Amino acid sequence: MFIGLVISISQCSEVQPETSLSSTETIINEKKFEPSQNIEFNGEYLVFRTPELFDQTLNSIRNTDPHSVRDWSDKLGFTSMRAIYEKAYEEQEKSINALEAEYKSYPPNDPRLKAPFEQPAFVRENETLFAFNEKGLIAQQNVPLYDVTALINKNGLVKVAGHLFQYNKDNIKIIMGGDESKISMLANVNETNKKLKIVVNPITRKWVDQSSSPEGRYLYDWSAKSMEFVGSNVNYTFYYNMDVQITSRSEPMYDTTPVCEPAGCGEVRTMDCTCYFPIIGYIGFTTFESHMEVRRKTLGLLDVGYQPSSSTITVDYKIDNGAWSNDHSYTSHNLSNTYITLYDGTPMVNFTCGSHDFSAVIPSPAVSTVINHSWCD
Repeated sequence: MFIGLVISISQCSEVQPETSLSSTETIINEKKFEPSQNIEFNGEYLVFRTPELFDQTLNSIRNTDPHSVRDWSDKLGFTSMRAIYEKAYEEQEKSINALEAEYKSYPPNDPRLKAPFEQPAFVRENETLFAFNEKGLIAQQNVPLYDVTALINKNGLVKVAGHLFQYNKDNIKIIMGGDESKISMLANVNETNKKLKIVVNPITRKWVDQSSSPEGRYLYDWSAKSMEFVGSNVNYTFYYNMDVQITSRSEPMYDTTPVCEPAGCGEVRTMDCTCYFPIIGYIGFTTFESHMEVRRKTLGLLDVGYQPSSSTITVDYKIDNGAWSNDHSYTSHNLSNTYITLYDGTPMVNFTCGSHDFSAVIPSPAVSTVINHSWCD
């Protein structure tokens, strides 16, 4: 079982001191991302020549400062799906901040206050990667595995152990042997095709406590709850969106001996080798994530992500009605969204109970409260 942390959507400013925590809690600390030098970028997607290298990199990301992950991919010249999401969120924020200043200059009944929000060009260019709320604002990435999105390109592609993987909203597609000529076929292959040697493994998601947001923030299938904590400033209302997501999927098991084609290519230097580790089966994986977003409404109209000086998620949970885990807590700084990944491993397990505390430090005179989200199957 892996215990790790993932955080997103950051804009740097002064770091605040971490909230003090009980000695019984497991504190997950972020660190600088220091990946292997053996990761390759071929100009389109990342290449991990062994399954171990991909797994090690993915596990490392879960404990890593997201700024350093982005710095690493920038140095490679690689733009990940997560980086696109972060930039889109930042571009949306810029547009909303400009609009907020404009709105404040209008009289209360001005019809321009009710005009629909128009996303900036960068968001429109990448809109197929995101889910949007009813106000047309970015709600989330479509690919549910947040860790993986740091290693896949805009089209969800990454090459692992000689096979091409495409991560999508509802499935993972695998081109066995990594034949690039089949990439264009993926959009039309929705179930495993043995003749084409394309495997399609579904991703299933469960949101505990299948309730909808009172704010109408997420009108798709998230179980987000909105909890308001309001100050005396008449212009602003602050609230949380929270959700607890359990994702199940099948991951390959590999033979330990690679196969290289055509036969004898390793012996004749003029012949190009295509090498891969044969997939000999699949094993079920479970990922358990808790997510918190801090939102700010302006003038009752503009609804935008807000970066508090710090925000904290503390989680305790049960597996298969067993004993409660120790609390796992993380305090992030200057982030609109905080993700904590508590489990990613095999075998598939059933999380039957959980208790999640969400809190954030909001500018005075707003009142910062701790919201508890408890659930049991």
